[in-house]
Amino acid sequence: MRKLLYWSVYFVMSLFILIMLLPVQESKTSTRGQLQDFLGRSIDIPETKPLRIVSLAPSITEILFAVGAGDRVVGVTTYCDFPEQAKKLPKVGGFQSPDIETIVMMRPDLVLASGQMHYQTIRALEKAGIRVAAIEPQTMEEVLKAIRLIGSLVHEEANGEKLAGELAQKLQNIRTLHAGSDKRRVFVEIWDVPLLTVGAKSYIHDVIVQAGGVNVAGARQVDYLSSDFETLYAYNPDTYLVVRHGVYGKKTEVFTKFQLNDIQAVRENRIFYVSDDFLARPGPRSFAALEEVAAILHSSTKSGSER
Repeated sequence: MRKLLYWSVYFVMSLFILIMLLPVQESKTSTRGQLQDFLGRSIDIPETKPLRIVSLAPSITEILFAVGAGDRVVGVTTYCDFPEQAKKLPKVGGFQSPDIETIVMMRPDLVLASGQMHYQTIRALEKAGIRVAAIEPQTMEEVLKAIRLIGSLVHEEANGEKLAGELAQKLQNIRTLHAGSDKRRVFVEIWDVPLLTVGAKSYIHDVIVQAGGVNVAGARQVDYLSSDFETLYAYNPDTYLVVRHGVYGKKTEVFTKFQLNDIQAVRENRIFYVSDDFLARPGPRSFAALEEVAAILHSSTKSGSER
């Protein structure tokens, strides 16, 4: 009996040691490789298609639907209102402060977050064992990169590549069409009281540049900055873009100020309105905004306030 027990223990221990010495294959078979997100972090591409996706930014939600993964999105922010289906999805809170507990309870396979703004959220979700990728394009070229990255992460590579290719062609067409044209000097109004505009680190700045314009506040290496009437006079833009929701068909408070009557854009009545749904969200529809801005900058058309 003792001899039988000895050999049984010996066999079990030998088998255990053999298993421990075998090379681990799980990491090679459970993922399809790695990609870098917009924070420079390595993200595993899951071998199986993620079926439960949470989006923490309106632009990300638009991209997910555009590449054909909309039916797998199970949670979005309260600001995710395009396409129409996104409005009906469960909400995880606002863009700036998503609710971590709600996200965890949704049991997502993948969460797509913004970058620096969601840094603490990303850390918390990863501690909960959830795969998170940061998507934060700052230029139109980076939007194309974001589309391809999201396409790969959700196993819609072909759709992502096709969409990115079509949008890249739009971008190239705009560049070619307006190459060598005179560049209008543009002031972009994000808000009127207080008066806010965009600096060189803003995505909107790159749209202005790609459309063939000059952002008069582009020397400032910031996303957004405040302005005043004196500064606006010093800029003296010849084109004034209002980028804000719900401003079509009405003047902004800035242009009720008689002190600004001699600013070139006001004098020539070159005041235009562009929806922030298109221009302020770095996604597929922002290329339509690019075409609209380019048409504004390269035409002699006066104010769009009567549209």
